[in-house]
Amino acid sequence: MLLRVVARPRFFPVSRQATAGRSTGFRPAGLPSPVPHREPPTPARPLLAPTASSAAICAAFLTVKDAADYLGLSPHTLYVWRHRRQGPPSFRMGPRGRVMYRVEALDAWVREQEQADSRSNPALNPLSVRPQERSARSATV
Repeated sequence: MLLRVVARPRFFPVSRQATAGRSTGFRPAGLPSPVPHREPPTPARPLLAPTASSAAICAAFLTVKDAADYLGLSPHTLYVWRHRRQGPPSFRMGPRGRVMYRVEALDAWVREQEQADSRSNPALNPLSVRPQERSARSATV
């Protein structure tokens, strides 16, 4: 006698009536909530109140996302540039080693990019330089 193994489907469709009261989120009207309602806990008071100096420190350093918003770029672009050692200077800060950018360094990098572009720097514009004269060729053929 040969036994045949039949594969069962993993999911069996079940009607809503069979799942009433389970974790599907369906609860018939009028039944009390299975978990009594509690007020959300009040937030803990911060240990140190934010001061003007801490706000200035936070404004002096930007995370990758904030720096990308500041420059109008994607955070992925900044990560790629950092990997290629291109783009604005960055560093790791704190015990978790988060990548941070100084606002002053971002501004200096933008000014540097403006000066390196021939459209914003007339000294680099090739059209502002007088064309060079060709050297006379000798008549030997």
